[in-house]
Amino acid sequence: MRFSLSLLEAVSLHEHVPSIVNRIIINNLYLQIKEREIVLTPHHQDIALSKLENIRGEILFDYVQKMGLTHRVDPEFYKQLAKSHVARNRFHEAALIIHKFKFVEDFDIMFIIDQLVDSNRIPAAKQLCELDQKYLFHLIAQLSTNENAKKAADIITEFKLDINAFPELKERLLKSSMRYYLSRFLHKKPGQDDYLSLDRIEDLFTGFKNMLSYLVEDLVHKGKLNEAKGVIQRHNLIDHIRPSTKDSLAHI
Repeated sequence: MRFSLSLLEAVSLHEHVPSIVNRIIINNLYLQIKEREIVLTPHHQDIALSKLENIRGEILFDYVQKMGLTHRVDPEFYKQLAKSHVARNRFHEAALIIHKFKFVEDFDIMFIIDQLVDSNRIPAAKQLCELDQKYLFHLIAQLSTNENAKKAADIITEFKLDINAFPELKERLLKSSMRYYLSRFLHKKPGQDDYLSLDRIEDLFTGFKNMLSYLVEDLVHKGKLNEAKGVIQRHNLIDHIRPSTKDSLAHI
């Protein structure tokens, strides 16, 4: 028993160990207890309780139940445990407890969401968003970067929100779409399967002046000044281009 608990504690502390390993250990230990291969004594329960703060969040509540600790822990115990996790930068474990017990008033939820985003623990961050919609909007704002825009868009779809309520994210997504097509012009050669000519890209975005304006800006950024000027002229974009972009093209 002591060895199994110490092993479970050790693998819980190493975040790169897959969660399935923790699950296998606790399930095997519980099976041995049920089949009376191991007798769960009060002393064993004391040991199990002492290791609780190091147990991985995904199996925490299962661990408490299977080690017979339910009567020894209450919401206040879990609240203090969550605070300990925050102090130790174990934000994922803290988030799972906060979500289960709805400890909204006792923690800086937005700060914890920020830390979860930084560590790519998006599912746990989404769970916290169930506590209040303001946390959902905060999460989407934190994910509205070039690297995470797709994740933010997926959350908007999942929670049935309006993309127009997030103009910064919408602009990033539009630019990302445009850059995908532009890369096939800039980095491919005529005759290659993925090559896309500039005029074909313009055809795709005809009537969408904002997309064509993004196209002009990226062409300027890539040094394709003549091509950028041509797009402006062909689509009458002069009133839709940023002043800085106009300045870059003034001598063309």
